[in-house]
Formats: sequence, structure tokens, C-alpha cells
Amino acid sequence: MSVIGVLVLIYMDVRMYKTYMSNYNSRIGSICSLVADRYPDISPGELMTIINDRNTAVDEKFFSRYGIDISRDSVIVENDRYFEKYLIIQVGCIAFIILAVVLVSSIYNCKRRNDIAEIAEYISNINRGNYVLKIDNNSEDELSILKNEVYKTMIMLKEAAEHSKEEKKLLKDALSDISHQLKTPITSVMINLDNMSDNPDISDEDRKKLIRNAKRDVKNISFLVQNILKLSRFEADTIKYIRKTVPLESIIDKAVSNVEALADLKGIELKVSHGEDLSMTCDPIWQTEAVTNIIKNAIEHAESRVDVYYESSETYSQINISNDGEPVDESDMLHLFERFYRGKHADSDSVGIGLALAKAIIDEDNGYIKVYNCDENSEKSVEFVIRYLKN
Repeated sequence: MSVIGVLVLIYMDVRMYKTYMSNYNSRIGSICSLVADRYPDISPGELMTIINDRNTAVDEKFFSRYGIDISRDSVIVENDRYFEKYLIIQVGCIAFIILAVVLVSSIYNCKRRNDIAEIAEYISNINRGNYVLKIDNNSEDELSILKNEVYKTMIMLKEAAEHSKEEKKLLKDALSDISHQLKTPITSVMINLDNMSDNPDISDEDRKKLIRNAKRDVKNISFLVQNILKLSRFEADTIKYIRKTVPLESIIDKAVSNVEALADLKGIELKVSHGEDLSMTCDPIWQTEAVTNIIKNAIEHAESRVDVYYESSETYSQINISNDGEPVDESDMLHLFERFYRGKHADSDSVGIGLALAKAIIDEDNGYIKVYNCDENSEKSVEFVIRYLKN
């Protein structure tokens, strides 16, 4: 607005100057024409010399005879009229510019105060946990930039609050699940101990049976607590992975040796085979834990046989673990890897945490795990496919 006002005033000054020049030149031309008519012998050069002579000054008294005060009036009266006209226009323009600047400044300051009050209200709402902020009417000024930064802060705080709420819910659910899972074996241990203490004349055979049952329950409690701690470390992102390239065979051999006793106890044939290029990059200790859990699950649900096949290529490493047990119920497919989930065909001693831990480990090493029910004509019934993508 100020720039436009200055340009208008400059234009008015230039216009007034050109008008003055036109009037002066017109009157001088009339005088020269009159002199030339009266004195035909005078040359144009002499006339121009007279007009442009800087050494000859006209006495002010000469003009006073005609009622002209050269310190106040213009010799050419028409210039005075133009001067008054342009002066009025310039004063009007200056007044308009001042009013416009004042008006614009008032509107800007009012908008600025409103924006500051709005931002303060947004911050107050954020402090109260009300994460609602509209930025549809944002412009490109400093306060809009500040509002955008407040919006970003609000989004981060909102996500943090939601994450905290989810963590509290997960912690509540986890504690509920843990207490539920521990309740049964602890109750069983208490019953077995009560039976032994309340019956001093109990036979050795019954006492040994109660001790075996109590030992089994304590073992289950120990297994549950250890796996919960491991899974919690993954969820809290406190596991430090030590990745290196290792033969797939070493992971499979260790996992198989961990479950061989269980397979022998249940009379399950455990067959291992492999393809070519057998290597992968991972944390071998944790991946052995994951594969062990998957094979153990396959043994627990097998009828007579578990097959382990592994191979590696340029893009991925893959482990297939299958058994000839009952197919997984369709309703269990989506929840099979959830913590504490027990499917319809789960063993009575199962706590539903081994598969969840295995998935957490596999996910950490850029892998994924899927479970499929095999074709009815196949010798296999259920197959777990673990695939690790190579970087």
C-alpha cells in the first residue's frame, strides 16, 4: 500500500511538472511570435539567447507593476490554478494513503491478536488432552507457520497419548492373561501339596504321583514366566540382535536337538531335508529359539510324523515345518500367533505363548511366518512356512 501511494505521488509530481513546462513553453512561444512580428529583423537565435540568458535578471518591481508578486505568484496565472489542483489531489492521496495504512494495520493487528489468541487456545486444549486443531484457513505468515508447528506437536502428543493408552491396555491385558495362566498350575500345585500334607498315610506310589504332578506344574510355571519375559523384551524393544551369516543347517540342527526328546516321548518321526545354498543372515541364538518353538508345536499336534525342509536362494531363506495332525480350524488361523491364544486343538498343558514369541523373533529378523492347511490328498496336514528376506 505504501509503495502504491509513493508511486501515485511521484506520478502526480511528474504530471504537474509537465503541465508547468507546457504552459511556460506555450507562453514563451506566444511572446517570441509577438516579438518576431514587431521586429522582423530579429533572428530566432537572438530570441533564444534572450530567453536563455542567465546574466540578465528582471527586477521584481517590473512584475509588481502588473500586480504579480514573484515570491508568491506565478507569472503564468494558469500555473497557479494547476498548482492548487494538484496540491488538493496530493493532499487527498496522502490522506487516503494514511487512512489505508491505518486501516490495514488495524485489520492486521486485529487478525494477529485473534491468531495469537487462537494458538493460545489450541495450546490450552492440548494441555487438557483435547487434540483438535483446524488448519484449513492457514496462510503463509509467521503465525500460520507457528500454528503448523503447534499442529505437528499436537499430532506427536496425540500419538504418544494413544500409544500410552494402548500400552496401558496391553499391560492390563497381559497382567490379566498372566494371572489367568498362572492361576491353574499354582492351584494344582497347592492341591497336590495339600493332599500330601493332609494325608500322612498316603502310599508311596500316590505320593510320587502327586510330586510328579507338582513338578510338572512348576515346570509349566517356569516355562511360562521365562517366555513372557522374553516376549516382553521384544515388545519393549530391549533385545540386542547380533546378526551374522550362518549356515541354516546349524540353526535346524540345534532346534531339532532341543525337541528330540519330546518327539521320542510322543513317538513322532522327525525327518529333516534341505535344498541348496544353505545360509542366512540373522541372530542364530534367537532364530534357533523361534524354530524350536515352531517344531515343538508341530510335534505336539502331530499324529506320527513331522517334516522339516529348509533352503536358501539369492533373495530369501525359507524353512518349512509340517505335520500330519489335524488341520488348523479356520477360526484359529487369524489368532494363532497371538499371545496366550489357545486353539480348539490345543494341548491341555499349552499356555499359548510359544508361537507368539516365535513370530516376534522372526519379524525382528526381516522375516514372516504363515500357516496353511494342506490339501486333503497330501501326506501333510498343516504346514508352517518361515521366510527370511535377504537385504
